[in-house]
Amino acid sequence: MEHTDAEQQLGQMKNEFVSTVSHELRTPLTSIKGYVDLILDGEAGPINDTQREFLGIVKENSDRLVDLINELLDISRIESGRVHFKVQPLDMAERIAGAVDTFGAVASSSNHPITVHIEPTLPRVAGDPDRIGQVLINFIGNAIKYSPDGGEVSVSAATDGDMVRVSVSDHGVGIAAEDIPRLFSKFYRVDNKLTRSIGGTGLGLSIVRSIITLLGGEVGVESTPGEGSTFWFTLPQATAELVRTPQVKGPGNTGGTVLVVDENTEAAALIEHYLSKSGYTTITASTTREAFELAVAEMPVAITLDVMIEDGHGFELLHKLKNTPMTRNIPVVVLSIACEEGRSQRLGAMSYLEKPIDRTRLLSVIDDLVGQVSSPVILVVDDNRNVNDLICGALRSQGYAVISAYDGCEAMAAVAAEHPDLVLLDLRMPRMDGYEVLSRLKGDPATSDLPVVVMSAYSIDPERADALELAAGCIEKPVDEASLLERIKAAVDHAKSR
Repeated sequence: MEHTDAEQQLGQMKNEFVSTVSHELRTPLTSIKGYVDLILDGEAGPINDTQREFLGIVKENSDRLVDLINELLDISRIESGRVHFKVQPLDMAERIAGAVDTFGAVASSSNHPITVHIEPTLPRVAGDPDRIGQVLINFIGNAIKYSPDGGEVSVSAATDGDMVRVSVSDHGVGIAAEDIPRLFSKFYRVDNKLTRSIGGTGLGLSIVRSIITLLGGEVGVESTPGEGSTFWFTLPQATAELVRTPQVKGPGNTGGTVLVVDENTEAAALIEHYLSKSGYTTITASTTREAFELAVAEMPVAITLDVMIEDGHGFELLHKLKNTPMTRNIPVVVLSIACEEGRSQRLGAMSYLEKPIDRTRLLSVIDDLVGQVSSPVILVVDDNRNVNDLICGALRSQGYAVISAYDGCEAMAAVAAEHPDLVLLDLRMPRMDGYEVLSRLKGDPATSDLPVVVMSAYSIDPERADALELAAGCIEKPVDEASLLERIKAAVDHAKSR
């Protein structure tokens, strides 16, 4: 027993050490990576080819260091049970397409064509979209790295009993039978000339195995030396009870004052630069007291908050902001070097981003949150994704915030999470159709006043036509954009005037 206790204490000390060192490395990396990116983007003036080449080397190696730190933190979180999963129904075809797009330029330049084979009626899986993307990127990246020039990489997905099996195959060097049992172990790397030249930590596959196992699946590999390898993972099919909660997308072209709370002056200046170049006015605070006073005095459209300010007192500030009537509705985006997403959301943060900050992601989050607060929010419910995307694009271009739902169940989840100003509702959809959505919305006192405009390309079901009397209007498909926007404006204006 004493031996077991000592091992547990040693493991805990190791995890705490890895976590502390990784966090401390993230702070200077935030500035290094951020300012190098700004210089390469021309934000500090023109640079010559030699300067661009040298800075490119700095960027490449800082990105590698960020990846290494992320892997160390992932291992630490997994072993300490602090992994935060957002499990929802996933379309694996979409996840695979996104991962393949990530490697588009790399695959083209290295002459590694990527082919995709998806079962036509592939069911959705239960998984975390970001983590499954991480797994796919690991598998596809390895397949490209360990394949000869011109070697094709194949990605496939098919039903496997009550699971979905995803495979990534290559025609590379392959793996010896004696290496396969240890391949998914921490820090283990196959020792040959190619792997030594490519480098790596040996953590990626261990993290992949942990992610998939925690999500209820399995991982494995089949390989023949000199012929190639197939890495695979499985995930459980999504149950009918598991429903995606769609997120609000702002209209873009937003603006206003954002309060940046960060005691690291270089990091604060970097965030300020990102926001100001995107049309926002910024104010900064380096203490929790100053931040709260500025939030009350200036009423910013959003707040970015490093919760590790004053040794973690940012959580107290977040709690105070969300429990003060004047500041309760100001959206807060937590930016942190620590893994505290769950705690941040429980205290009322609208979003969470880890440092080093990705500029595109930060601006997208801020734009969506500000647009959600300042613009009418329209829920578009249509299982035809092309139609849904078309309508949402038109609405965002006219200054509306939008929520995309692809069936009635997602629509009800969206309404529960974010009460929209109007619903555009298709009638014929899977799982829960538009008639039932309309009846539920109008039968609930909390949503009975929510205006609903029905869209349909089919004749009305005469046995259920009475439900349509509850709608604010009906539009026939194909939808004319001009008349749609006019109808929406009238319905929103009418709802606001009541």
